[in-house]
Amino acid sequence: MIMTFNLITYGITEFRMELFEQVKNKSFGNKPKGGFWACPVDAEFGWKEFCESEDWNTECLDKHITFTFTGDTLVINSLKDLLAVPMVRDITGQLRPDFEKIAEKYDAIYLTHQGQAETRYSQGIDLHGWDIECVLILNPKNIKQYRQGGM
Repeated sequence: MIMTFNLITYGITEFRMELFEQVKNKSFGNKPKGGFWACPVDAEFGWKEFCESEDWNTECLDKHITFTFTGDTLVINSLKDLLAVPMVRDITGQLRPDFEKIAEKYDAIYLTHQGQAETRYSQGIDLHGWDIECVLILNPKNIKQYRQGGM
């Protein structure tokens, strides 16, 4: 589904395409290596709220960029949505999303607030550690109109 987002990423003052790493599956865990993480500007509970509620990494909130992203987006709004994505087994034998295969078809993965709640502690396959409503950008060419904030 083609979606447009207004996103925010904390801890940086500019997006540099040459630093973007393509997503790669890791041998363990449910997050890939690479990609570019952001959250919707209007998220109910975004990165800023998470950091403040956990009293963790709050120094990163002093700088950020906001930007528009449009692309073919895999939406995970439920456990059923997560169970439908391509999977791979990690070194522990656990099924995990196959981010490399997903990146062949999609420009981003959008984990909604509801999707985060349903998949955080689900049995077998989960997205524990994604922590918030977020967008994992798999294809950065669709990042537009970014602006610096903070300093």
